[in-house]
Amino acid sequence: MAVPNAWCGIVVQLAAHQNVVGGDGDQGNLFSGNLGDGIRIQNAGSTGNVFAGNTCGADRLGVRALPNKGNGITAADGASANLISSDNIVAFNHGHGVQITGQNSVGHTVIGNQIHQNAGLAIDLADGGNRRLPPPTVRSVLATSISGTAEAADGAVVEMFADSYNEARQSIGTAVVQNGRFAMLAPVPQGLYITAS
Repeated sequence: MAVPNAWCGIVVQLAAHQNVVGGDGDQGNLFSGNLGDGIRIQNAGSTGNVFAGNTCGADRLGVRALPNKGNGITAADGASANLISSDNIVAFNHGHGVQITGQNSVGHTVIGNQIHQNAGLAIDLADGGNRRLPPPTVRSVLATSISGTAEAADGAVVEMFADSYNEARQSIGTAVVQNGRFAMLAPVPQGLYITAS
């Protein structure tokens, strides 16, 4: 039987920078079943790291629950400008899927992941994390389009999801913010929650 780590699956800290944790295909890691977070990024100078293709809170296939007691992924204590992207599976955790916390923890990008069935939010911005940028607001959902408003600057990318648990399980496309609005033309799954980040 595997023995869980007493804290996190991995901690990237003390100004660790420009690292790749995971990767394409079979290069991803399993960060599940730990007593803390699956992945934790912390401290000033911990920047420019890429987290891709990892599983946090589920089994290797991403199907069965193997939750972390904390968040799936946490960025905190001044860590900045890291990329959480490319098919990370963040599911079933006892905390949030992804939490960015602290007023100096800014510039993180979370895009292209499968985030679902966590006890907390899919993405939580706490105590000034990522400047507490409000999430986009979906205003209209039709069979072939989604549109809404966002407080982000022009050129920011909004990602839209379909999920039966009101999180971010299935990415269905992106749109670019212009003048506080965004719109995407694409087939929209029916009977599911539509969310945006």
